[in-house]
Amino acid sequence: MKSFENFGGTKLPEKKSFPEKKTIFERVEKSLKIFMAMGIVVLGADSIFESRLVKGYTPDHYIKYCGIENELQQKDLKLKLIELEKHFSPQFLSNLESLIEKINHNSREITSTPKIEGFENVGLGNEEMATLWNENNYPAGTINGKIGKIGYQNISKKNTKEYHMGGMKAAEVAPAENDIKFLGLKNKEHSSKKDFVGTLDWYFSHELGHINDWVHGNEFKPEERVDFILEVTSAFDKPDSFRDRMGYINSINNPNPHLEKYCKVVEYWAVLCECYLTFPDLAAISFSPEERNLIEKWFLGKNGQKFNPKDALAKRGELVEKICAK
Repeated sequence: MKSFENFGGTKLPEKKSFPEKKTIFERVEKSLKIFMAMGIVVLGADSIFESRLVKGYTPDHYIKYCGIENELQQKDLKLKLIELEKHFSPQFLSNLESLIEKINHNSREITSTPKIEGFENVGLGNEEMATLWNENNYPAGTINGKIGKIGYQNISKKNTKEYHMGGMKAAEVAPAENDIKFLGLKNKEHSSKKDFVGTLDWYFSHELGHINDWVHGNEFKPEERVDFILEVTSAFDKPDSFRDRMGYINSINNPNPHLEKYCKVVEYWAVLCECYLTFPDLAAISFSPEERNLIEKWFLGKNGQKFNPKDALAKRGELVEKICAK
């Protein structure tokens, strides 16, 4: 990573020099506990293992799918694909190709900006929410051309069965789909309208991570998706990675160890994006250099390098005030 500009504008001292770190953790953990106690957690992309399985699919099939002809590049990619299979089972690659094809097909129907609908059911204006969820307030390249719809549905949906967590979903991005759906949240469950809208924005930041992952990100080549997930998995596997901070990721469990790990890696990536966008002070003092590089490279990419999460968060806070004043 070239600089720390996208984490607040100044180079970070060593972590140990931050006496306020405990206070930030306590504030975030308190908020998380409230939502967990309500039976509401934000879960995103369902398991990649649910898509089409092609029997006999091998790394060579995926290499052919990538269209790579250079022998050295083929060998390098094959080693990466073998590593992916070790992490997530031989089934993983055929399902990844299937989901890529689906996301590419669905992306053809996306307009430049997402359609926002259904929030009148919770006393909010769709046009008002559109002033909040756009690339004036989020990194360039993460919303436009990526999201088809952002909608509210007055339905209850149990958490992804692979996660074995219980409770109800608050929001989701379905496998290889381009829509963000908020599910069954009620204004009356929050202390104020401001708290409710702020919570929606918090959840949106998590789902935006899913929209911009190695499956749903519609700008990546097949071989780039392999690099993306391997780099996220590498950071996930490091001792004291951010996955351990809040307890949410480690609470996911499944009798299939490959499936459990994949679900955790999926959520780990979304939580990194969520924390970067919604708790930038915490991200600045807690992300490892590798985790900061993941955000720089795979979330911000070429278009979002001028984004400042602290400034954007303050701007969204002002917009939430305006929305709630009406």
